[in-house]
Amino acid sequence: MEIGQHYQQLIETLRMSQHREQEGYLTKIIKSVPDSDTAGALDPRVRDTIEQHAQNLTLLLPEEGSEADKESGEFDKPEMSAEDIAAFPVEEIRTAMVRSSLDITRRDIRIIEDTIQGRNGDIGLRIYRPGTGTSLPAIVYLHSGAFIAGSLDESRHICKALAEMVHAVVIAVDYRLAPEHPFPAGLMDSLDAVQWAYSQADVLGIHPDQIAIVGSSAGGNLAIGCSVLDRQQGTSFIGFQALLYPPLNSAGVTAEDFQWKLNDHGTENKRQQDHRELTVGAIQGYAFLGGKVYDLYLQQKTKKTDPLVSPLLLEDVSQLPETMIVTAEFDYLNHEGEAMAARLARAGVQTTLLRYQGLDHAFVEKIGYYPQAEDCLAEIAHAIRQKWGIEGGESV
Repeated sequence: MEIGQHYQQLIETLRMSQHREQEGYLTKIIKSVPDSDTAGALDPRVRDTIEQHAQNLTLLLPEEGSEADKESGEFDKPEMSAEDIAAFPVEEIRTAMVRSSLDITRRDIRIIEDTIQGRNGDIGLRIYRPGTGTSLPAIVYLHSGAFIAGSLDESRHICKALAEMVHAVVIAVDYRLAPEHPFPAGLMDSLDAVQWAYSQADVLGIHPDQIAIVGSSAGGNLAIGCSVLDRQQGTSFIGFQALLYPPLNSAGVTAEDFQWKLNDHGTENKRQQDHRELTVGAIQGYAFLGGKVYDLYLQQKTKKTDPLVSPLLLEDVSQLPETMIVTAEFDYLNHEGEAMAARLARAGVQTTLLRYQGLDHAFVEKIGYYPQAEDCLAEIAHAIRQKWGIEGGESV
């Protein structure tokens, strides 16, 4: 695509203007809205998107429930029955969650469709290869979609950009979705893809000791779940994980570094600005939908406190790989990601917390429209190359 001059200027501002803090094993990188000097500002591109979807988000909120419940994120959410699950408008939600994106790559990326045999049947893969080369790093990519939506098509532009930026083979996994396939189906598909990549390293032309996993939203939950199982099984195939605004505490359990409060998404001054109604409505809408999603995903196969569902509740995280966690200021999940970053660092895991001010959930899915989406992928690419001392890659 042809990138406009203003977009390029915003990209340059994001790369040059950032606040960085180092404390032990934790590196914090905070990036403000590139075309605003106002603290607490809502990115104008995000404002446009939220306004387009405001009615849908409002409809997600229950009419009942006190203001205190809504401020705390606690809603009266009785577990969905089998009849409720059957009647849930899954296809409508899937359609509503599709986001537009653009191809930002400049070089040809070869795309190969493949199917592998997993422990529970066939798993579709889409493999992105940047030109020629062998012993390339590999990235297993797990798309967003709240465990019930998302597809290989919707993550196509993200995967192409990562393949170009890192000069890596990207393996996107078409893991099975709930409610048709509840937990742990999607997680096992994802883990099977990681194990397949390692076993087929020679055929794929990848370095078996340079496998990263990147997951967006629900994919971030699955990604850290793969890393946990990878360590528990003694394989340690995954050397780096990037978790983009991941859900990590579905149980909502108050834990060290974590207690969900609406106020913590901004100061009182921020919340009184003209975007308060939009941002609060979006946060509350997603928080309420999250409870429904977990009912669809789990279907009483396990409890929400299962560490593979709520990784923030893991007893030991010290063996997990080097990690980057991405959060957004007005995302209802940012508390969970930042709590996990602090916990990993305390356990001695090299961790980077990359926080974008002025954005909301799933912003990377708007690659080509939001400059922060491209910048975020560039930061992930830089971290992966740095991890393994890889030269090259493209700054797209």
